[in-house]
Amino acid sequence: MKDHLRIRERLLNRTALRILTLFLSATVLAACSGNLREITNQPPQVSLDGLERTSDGIIVALGLRNVNDEPLRLDGASVTVKLDDEPLAAGEQQAPLVISSRGREVLRIPMPARPASLQQLDALAAGDVVRLPWSLEARLTLSGFGSRKTNAEGWLHRVPGQPNHFR
Repeated sequence: MKDHLRIRERLLNRTALRILTLFLSATVLAACSGNLREITNQPPQVSLDGLERTSDGIIVALGLRNVNDEPLRLDGASVTVKLDDEPLAAGEQQAPLVISSRGREVLRIPMPARPASLQQLDALAAGDVVRLPWSLEARLTLSGFGSRKTNAEGWLHRVPGQPNHFR
């Protein structure tokens, strides 16, 4: 009789352990798969990827990161860049560009620049100044979304070994 009770107790313990394992596995699977969602209709994140001084102005490398799960079509961009709170340059680019889902593209926009601001870049290139604060305002025209305005700011440094290039 005691052997019969021991066998029954072992079976109950094994069954309880199996049920607990099954419950924990289901809980873990539900927790891992419950937060999946598709990201859509978000504007791209904008950054200043770089800036190049030319003989008559600058070329702004505008970094665009698509955070959406679907491609974004950029129809155009207008950009204003300031150095140390003073206007440096403004320009626009009307070129179609498709940014793949979760992808990143760089849009290079040539712009005429103010002479006083170009002197600031020259001082940075010569090492007279270590860094300059910049701010950027961009208006992006996106197919299906209209026009979106975005801002970015940071510090501009010269790129070692690359004259007239800044990041």
